[in-house]
Amino acid sequence: MSPFRLAAALLLFLTGPLPALADGVAEAVRLSGSPRLAGFLLTGPDRPAAVRAAGERLLARVGHGAGATPGEGALSVSPFLRHDPNLNGGFAEDHVTVSGLRFEIAEADRAVSGPIAGVTLAYGWRAGLGGGTALELRSALTVGHALGHDLMKLSLGAEGCLRHMARRDLYLHGCVDASLARFELGRSERVGARVGLTHLFEGFGGAHELTVEGRVERSLGAQPYERGLLAVSLLSAMPGPVVWSARAELGQPVEGVLVTRARVQLGATFELMDRPTTVSVDWRRSAGGLFLGAPREDRTVTLSVSRPVSDRVRVSLALTRNASTAAPYDRNTVDLGVSMRF
Repeated sequence: MSPFRLAAALLLFLTGPLPALADGVAEAVRLSGSPRLAGFLLTGPDRPAAVRAAGERLLARVGHGAGATPGEGALSVSPFLRHDPNLNGGFAEDHVTVSGLRFEIAEADRAVSGPIAGVTLAYGWRAGLGGGTALELRSALTVGHALGHDLMKLSLGAEGCLRHMARRDLYLHGCVDASLARFELGRSERVGARVGLTHLFEGFGGAHELTVEGRVERSLGAQPYERGLLAVSLLSAMPGPVVWSARAELGQPVEGVLVTRARVQLGATFELMDRPTTVSVDWRRSAGGLFLGAPREDRTVTLSVSRPVSDRVRVSLALTRNASTAAPYDRNTVDLGVSMRF
């Protein structure tokens, strides 16, 4: 759920009369947290007038009405405690072997694992500009301190988007963003821009949100570069209720720099013991750059589970296998965390 208090924006959908849909689809739309899917279903030409009116009020509430609406923002505070397999950005191994020769990695450059505690501050703001166009702003700051080590991690990100509803089943968007991260042995700085469209439709027993977008990103770190990416994603609200998500992404290569060339993500969110539970798998292939003179390629698979245990507390578990041609990066990691939201 976004910091825009999407739940409040969906209130009309949750309390108003529901359209006649397959069992569980309306509940899955609620579970998806997508105001576009909710508005699309409520404003169908075959819906009763009262239902269409509720859908139009919902869309106006999230900035897609005919007239301008005042901005509305919200701040969230999320303390967290989790196990981090690499607190400082170091090498996972204590040595490397080249042509049968063993080279020790300096103690200061080795990865440090352990618990880290911190807080994430997130702020979101949205306003309707009129004519079905919404302005959305988001920012987040995360600061963490390693327990038992004098190590800090910091990340900061901001994004601004214009999102236009061309039709009830078609949205266009353009966004710019920037992010930075700091840790003991490294840093990253990145800016980007993306444009895309979203098509909504019914079929196969459910309601679907298909998005295609192109992105240009520029890294401002020690090895600056610029490249393009293309992504396709699908969000499906199906009987059950269950929300299926899928995303595929292709990125341009960068000479001399390890970057993600291909990525596929699959996920499912469903009610388990009256709590929404998300299970997902993430596969990606990264290539570029050299390690000790040899080309490097990584193939990474992450299996994750996330579930709230109360209205404010969420637990998550991620298991990652990184198969790399560079021995120090060929490893398995476990990330277990607990976060709260206020």
